[in-house]
Amino acid sequence: MAEHSGNRMVREATAAGIFYPEAPGALVEALRALFDASADPAPGARAILSPHGGFPWSGKLSALAWKAAKGRRVSTALIIAPLHGADESRIWIPESAEFQTPIGDIATDLPLLREIESCGTVFEESDIPHLLEHGIEVQLPFLHTLFPGAKVAPLLVGSPSPAVFSSLVSALDLIIAERLDELLVVASSDLSSVPRNAEAGRNASLASERALRALFDRDAALLESPGDACGPCGATLLAALVASRIIDGARFETLGTGDSTDANDGKESHAEAEGDSIVSYAACAWYPSRGALP
Repeated sequence: MAEHSGNRMVREATAAGIFYPEAPGALVEALRALFDASADPAPGARAILSPHGGFPWSGKLSALAWKAAKGRRVSTALIIAPLHGADESRIWIPESAEFQTPIGDIATDLPLLREIESCGTVFEESDIPHLLEHGIEVQLPFLHTLFPGAKVAPLLVGSPSPAVFSSLVSALDLIIAERLDELLVVASSDLSSVPRNAEAGRNASLASERALRALFDRDAALLESPGDACGPCGATLLAALVASRIIDGARFETLGTGDSTDANDGKESHAEAEGDSIVSYAACAWYPSRGALP
């Protein structure tokens, strides 16, 4: 359950010690190593795609994606992630005023979230889904490190439905697109998850290429309905992003790719290999261009 700090509810760091180090010193050192090991992309991205696997498997790509936003003034990061295993077509907004991390709590931008909530009936306030999901939490140490003092606006997207898609697009268009001078949009998702078999490597590569092509082409339909391919876990949120005004006129770049066999000499952890699948990741960024939104 969420902790209480005075009269303020705090969402606990439930993924600490599982997806990333729990001890503050170890987490700081892990973040430093990830940032040092990743390339230096062009700065100033208005939106990024950052994977949410454990640090040993996708942390370097997450660091790469977050570094693409350097050079900006960011007052709030809108972090959108899928709720894994969701059976309801909802978008959950947290009740907590802060999200806990081992290196410092991050304030929730509750006024912004209340504005987003007005964009559709699918938005629902509840801390319970947020306590169960790691997709937002694993992004927070990167936010705290690169943009200390910035707030977070977390959204968890449930089962796909036309209402979820249209409501998320409306929120991005009506609320977020007008504030890109101070907001960073973060899509927390993998690229694909394919069953492990004799063709797993080839299938993972094809599924990843398909997803990246759909992002480049702004093909929302392909992202939501990838056919035989195993698409992103955050397909709906990525489809809404590419269909929104947020990236009108933006330049899309794939900064790096990888999969769950890249760490520990190709030996996956139980968490990453669960379901006997290979999970593919990417770090991507959308950069503003002349004449586009700020």
